[in-house]
Amino acid sequence: YVLVDQKTGDVYVAINNADTTKGEVLRYSTNANGATTSTVVASNLNNPRGMSFGPDGNLYVLEQGTGTSANSPDAATAPVIPFIPGLVSERGGYTGSITKVNVTSSAGGQDRIYTGLPSFREFNPTTGQDRVISIGPNALTITADGTAYIASGGGLAPETAVAVGPIGDGLQGILKLDGLFGSDPSKATYTPQFNALAYAAANGPDGATTLYNTES
Repeated sequence: YVLVDQKTGDVYVAINNADTTKGEVLRYSTNANGATTSTVVASNLNNPRGMSFGPDGNLYVLEQGTGTSANSPDAATAPVIPFIPGLVSERGGYTGSITKVNVTSSAGGQDRIYTGLPSFREFNPTTGQDRVISIGPNALTITADGTAYIASGGGLAPETAVAVGPIGDGLQGILKLDGLFGSDPSKATYTPQFNALAYAAANGPDGATTLYNTES
């Protein structure tokens, strides 16, 4: 995932985005002599994905989350999607998040300001062991007034999204997140805005949802 700062020309790259704990964002800058340097501006991210600049000029990084891990007390009751029968399943939880990265001052720093987006993490249904790949929020855009829009999902079939209950409502297309720049961003709330699965079923060839996979 790559984002260019149109004002400075700096390029931000989210890496290790299949890792649930070791994701990073690098900033590539070019000086007047044409030399390029890279700097880690954010680390220890949970599967970093899309990025956007906020109205305050800082960088906001969307983290796909960790689903519900095997060692969580909620694992036994978390929603589960059978993916490859007997080999791979996915366990859900509201662990998708947004981290603010201070890029407007030399002090830097990062702060995970919001957690609560739907996320599914693969696991072995026989052993219960967690895997690293997940389904959840992928792309982020923040408007001038601070409203955030998130592409969330990853090729779920409509019947699967319905079967997992309320968490599935946030994995079918575009979400609108309000309150991210309020007095308490942790209390921001999302609402579905566009159902990509329903659109694909109505307009895709033979209802092919894969043509409208919300990965970006």
